[in-house]
Amino acid sequence: MERSRSIKSRSTYVGSLGGTSVRSKNSSASSEDKTKVVKDCCRSVVEFLFTQVGVGALVVSYTIVGAIAFQAIETQNKEDLIKEVEESRKRIVEDLWNITSMFNVLYSRWTFPAALMFTLSVITMIGYGNMVPRTDWGKIATIIYAIIGIPVYFLYFMNMGKVFANCFKWIYRRIHGCTVRKQIDYSTMEDDEVFKQEQIMIPSTACIWVLLVYLFTGTIMFAEWEGWNYLDSVYFCVTSLCKIGLGDFVPGTNFAGETEKMNKAKLIINFVYLLVGMGVIAMNYYLLKEEVVLRIERMKRKVTEYCRYRDK
Repeated sequence: MERSRSIKSRSTYVGSLGGTSVRSKNSSASSEDKTKVVKDCCRSVVEFLFTQVGVGALVVSYTIVGAIAFQAIETQNKEDLIKEVEESRKRIVEDLWNITSMFNVLYSRWTFPAALMFTLSVITMIGYGNMVPRTDWGKIATIIYAIIGIPVYFLYFMNMGKVFANCFKWIYRRIHGCTVRKQIDYSTMEDDEVFKQEQIMIPSTACIWVLLVYLFTGTIMFAEWEGWNYLDSVYFCVTSLCKIGLGDFVPGTNFAGETEKMNKAKLIINFVYLLVGMGVIAMNYYLLKEEVVLRIERMKRKVTEYCRYRDK
């Protein structure tokens, strides 16, 4: 009797150990599955960020987050200098007001669109200088934001240049095919002819025309919105897209007869124009580089063919 009880107790103990081991194995397996899922998600996010679409989204998201952060940092002081300026300008005569608005002294308001333009000028290294952080935390945030944001902008510049170039090549080849009005039968063509057809080179004149049209659009837009003459407007577009940023002309300084909502909308459109315009500059760089490489390859082929013909 006692022996049977001991056998039962041993079997119960062994069964409890087996159940504990099974539960531990299941829990460890579930934890490993969760870890694997987290790693896969992180890997997918990193892979997406290094794609052409991901880099563009990263730049836009980074500028938006920076705009919100700088707006919060620079507007936390209740005794804001901007409010004092807005109260004092009511006592200034109209002529003096026009002079000060030309030099952009009274408008340093940290609205979201203005902060967005500030973040763009930081990461693209334009640095207009019309808006500057006045608080200590704002200056520290600007340093950190620039250190992180400038490499992100370089990624955007390289990737968006390639994206715009591929889109422009597709459009150009479709237009070129419609202009020629010639059906190409690749089955009857030799490999060399197929290679030449697929390597339709985008001429540098087409790149220059695209850039000129974009500059013309910006010239008209800024001249109408900011009240600048056409020379000043095209001067601003060229110096901004080339990242010179002298700061003598800055969008968002002409508030005459405009509501605050309209001015904010203009600043956002200016932000989009400059961001896309830098992609157009990168596209021209990419296409011109591709043209040079293609011409060198064709020259090498001609030299090789000439050498073979001479050896014969």
